[in-house]
This record gives sequence, C-alpha cells and structure tokens, in this order.
Amino acid sequence: MPRGVEILILKTEGSWHQIKTPDKSRGWLNNNCLLEVKENVATKNIENEWISPKASKTGVAAAIRGFAERFG
Repeated sequence: MPRGVEILILKTEGSWHQIKTPDKSRGWLNNNCLLEVKENVATKNIENEWISPKASKTGVAAAIRGFAERFG
C-alpha cells in the first residue's frame, strides 16, 4: 500500500487491523505498518515547498558540508 493512503480500521485482533481503503479494498495490516498522522496546515505547506525531485549541485554541496560540520 502506498504511503499516505487514508484507511478505515474495521476490526482489531491483537496487533492486526482489518482495514478498508478509499477504493473499497479490504485487507489486514499489522500495527508496525500503521502511523497515525494528524495533519497540520502549516506543516503541509512547508512539506510541499521543500519536496522536489531535483537539487542543484550547489545545494547538494552545501547540504553535505553542513552535515559534515555538524556531525563530523
């Protein structure tokens, strides 16, 4: 199941949950596979601003240098 899919928990047995997805699919998931996320509008806007499949060489170099200085 892709990350971020909202599910409805129908039934719980131990650490297993019977779930239903928006497309009406049903199945079982373990607690280890679930994460409750309370969406915050401010957080959502920041996430969308910083998600990008591309990064400049300069940006990557600056990030590596920053990590090296902080954690090296």
